[in-house]
Formats: sequence, C-alpha cells, structure tokens
Amino acid sequence: RLKIKTKEKARKAFEEIIENVKKFKPSAKIDGVIMERMARGGVEVILGAVRDPRFGPLCMFGLGGTFVEAIKDVTFRLAPMWEISAEIMIQTIKAYSILKGVRGEPPCDIDSIKDCLLRLSQMVSEHHQVAELDINPLIVYPEGEGCVVADSRILLRKPV
Repeated sequence: RLKIKTKEKARKAFEEIIENVKKFKPSAKIDGVIMERMARGGVEVILGAVRDPRFGPLCMFGLGGTFVEAIKDVTFRLAPMWEISAEIMIQTIKAYSILKGVRGEPPCDIDSIKDCLLRLSQMVSEHHQVAELDINPLIVYPEGEGCVVADSRILLRKPV
C-alpha cells in the first residue's frame, strides 16, 4: 500500500494485508507487518545477484523500476568486485546520462550506488546460501543525499 496518511488508513491496510495472507495461505504464521515511511521520489535503479553454478556469484546493475523490463538496460560483473568494477558497471549502462543529470535534473548520488554495489558483491561472495537477490527499486537521490531500498527480495538455497 502506498500514500497512507492517516491512522485509520494504516489500520485498514494492515487488516487487508492479514486477510490476503490468510486467503493465500490459511496456515501461515503471521508475526506482524512492517510499515515504512514512503520514500520520496528519485531515480530508480536495480541491483541484483544470482549464484551461477559454474562461475559463482554474479552481480547486476541497471535502470530500475518499470524501466528494467521495458528497456533491459543492465550490466553484469562477477563478485567479488573491486571499486573500479562497480564504477564501470554504472558508467556502461545506456541510461548513464540520466544518472549524471539531464535537462536540468541534478546528478544522482553515484557514490552511494557504487557503495551499494560493492556491499552487494561482498554479501553474495561471503554468504553462499544466497541464491538470488533483487533490489528494485533502489531510489537514488541527488549527489550527496544517498539512496534508499524501496523493495527487495532474497532467495536462500538449502545448505550443501
């Protein structure tokens, strides 16, 4: 649920979420619902990782949100990555000019994207149980203002 501004709407959204879970899986154990303040707008990018059986952890970066399916502007690198690899990932997408700022828009906080890519790379390199990880969107704010994860998904594999 988005744009919830009153306690009543928050309560109703909570009840709807619980009802939907019970419809989908009546036996589900519900420990609670996490509600977060709505993030302000920014440029949406996607970060991801998958564990390839032959090559190991592979990281992905590109323009996110609804654009990821529409324009498929993503790049991949093996993890663990060096700082230069993260920089190249960011600079090689077709939409890099959007991140640098176009048509009067301020440049994005590219350093925070790079930091997220390096942390993602380190995490999937060190935690072998992570089979897949998606962050979409990562909302990136203007230079110096950071970024925020709006949605993420982690798929763990069974221990070997």
